Amino acid sequence: MVEPGVTPRADIVLGPWPTWTQWAHDCALSRMWAGVHFRAAVTEGAALGTRIADSAYTFVDRHIRGEVGAARRAHGAERSEMLFC
Repeated sequence: MVEPGVTPRADIVLGPWPTWTQWAHDCALSRMWAGVHFRAAVTEGAALGTRIADSAYTFVDRHIRGEVGAARRAHGAERSEMLFC
């Protein structure tokens, strides 16, 4: 849909971004530029997202390497592992 006088008359080209990290940073800032979030929310949200991503990576990597199964056989399954395995 095109709204005369409001919609850009030409295509907008975004990027290119040199890294995924720069892309994610700009995506986060876009929420601030749009007036949806304050800078503190962008900063804290990025930090929280990084911690969650690191934990998810470690969780999947341990399963791929077979470390979870070996730990369960050696020490018995912990409740938290039982919920995710």
